[in-house]
Amino acid sequence: MSRSSSSSYKIGVIILLAVPLSIHTLSLFLGIGADQISNRLDLFRSVLSIPNNRDQPVRILYLSFRDFLVQPRNNYYVDEPRKHKDIARSCLATMRSHLRRDICNLASPGTHRADIDPRHICQYLLPELQYSCRY
Repeated sequence: MSRSSSSSYKIGVIILLAVPLSIHTLSLFLGIGADQISNRLDLFRSVLSIPNNRDQPVRILYLSFRDFLVQPRNNYYVDEPRKHKDIARSCLATMRSHLRRDICNLASPGTHRADIDPRHICQYLLPELQYSCRY
């Protein structure tokens, strides 16, 4: 994979996610090292907000950047339908590897979601799994 196609792979995911994810979460979601993602994203600092804290979400600075990337006549073209399929595959793989019965180790498996402390949920449902289940 060339440098531009490898970079556009990560950019494609970032611009098409339903909500922004952090480098750390992207790493787990995509199965790619956080350092590798950071290095590739450095090329796009002028159009992406890339926090120093890898647990903060990477955000698009300009919506027109997304529009530019999905146009076929550029070096970083992102095939939107194909990338959405890739994201869906990552979601399914994440759910397949992480979901299990009584994932939050509740005392009573019939407990309603509203009765569970959100911090307890975050402890057991990692951000990549939350994203995958929601979207």
